[in-house]
Amino acid sequence: MEKKRHIPFEAIMSFVMMIISGAIITDGMFIHKLSWDAIQYPLVCCLVVFAMAMIEIVKSLAGQKKKEKTESIYHNRKNFFLVAGMLIAYVILMWLFGFMFSSIALTICFTVLFKIQKPVLINIGAGIAIIAIYFVFNKILYIFLPKGMLFNLFF
Repeated sequence: MEKKRHIPFEAIMSFVMMIISGAIITDGMFIHKLSWDAIQYPLVCCLVVFAMAMIEIVKSLAGQKKKEKTESIYHNRKNFFLVAGMLIAYVILMWLFGFMFSSIALTICFTVLFKIQKPVLINIGAGIAIIAIYFVFNKILYIFLPKGMLFNLFF
């Protein structure tokens, strides 16, 4: 009787991430209608996600052949789905309120849900870094990060 091959959960989720980023790279988000300056950042992000997913697939399958017990980034499925939901909420908040508010809200959610030590210090540091990134992109690099629909409506 043949031994069943077990496909690790990490490999499956990495493959899903490769499909999503590949769909975006191959013009799944109507990137062809944008200027080159506007597509550089999303394209690089999708390529990085694609490469990291490939590395995770190779690592999980190689670890399976060696019969090593490796700690993966998806070792707890509940955490994976929680983070995926938070990232979907982040995208929605970014559309509504813009980069700064949604990034600070995401940082606060991460520190509260994952019970990070010294959350106030981390949130203050992250808030300062997020504001600095926003002003560097807008004022120095002239790459305008999203302000959000509601932020544009009221300000």
